[in-house]
Amino acid sequence: MTTHNDNLIRAAAVAKYLGVSKPSVFRWAKHGEIPCYRLGESTIRFRLSEIKEWVNSCRRGRGMASNAEQKTTPQQNRMIA
Repeated sequence: MTTHNDNLIRAAAVAKYLGVSKPSVFRWAKHGEIPCYRLGESTIRFRLSEIKEWVNSCRRGRGMASNAEQKTTPQQNRMIA
C-alpha cells in the first residue's frame, strides 16, 4: 500500500536497504522479480513500502525462487530467511 509520502527511490537506495549490489537490483527488476516502475527506456524507480512488502513476501516463500533455483549470497539468504 502506498502512502502520500511514499516517494520513488533509486536502485542505489534499494541496494543499500537490501544489502546487495545495484546490479542485483537491476537484474531483479529486469526479470520482474522485484516491484519497480519503469520511467522511460533506462530509468527505473522503486517505492520503499513495496520493497518492504516484497521482502516480507520472500520470507513467506512467495517472492524470489528458492536458493536451489537461484544463486544467492549468504547476505541475501539472511534477508530472505
